[in-house]
Amino acid sequence: GQAGTALGVGDVLVLRIGRPASGHDEADTVRRLLALAPRFGSARSARDCLRVVLAEFGGSGHADGLDVLVARVLP
Repeated sequence: GQAGTALGVGDVLVLRIGRPASGHDEADTVRRLLALAPRFGSARSARDCLRVVLAEFGGSGHADGLDVLVARVLP
């Protein structure tokens, strides 16, 4: 089935696709991404949120093999 959720202005959506981060299992990758949520609140843009993810997962520009899409809802 499908579910829907309305996003509001300022909300951040992080989609992770593909395999877990290198050296981590699925549950650990999800836990680490969810733990970043408070830092997304203070980020000015989706790009800043992506930088937070990169810093957490390696900072190499490839996020240690992790594929993510970050979007922030604008007014």
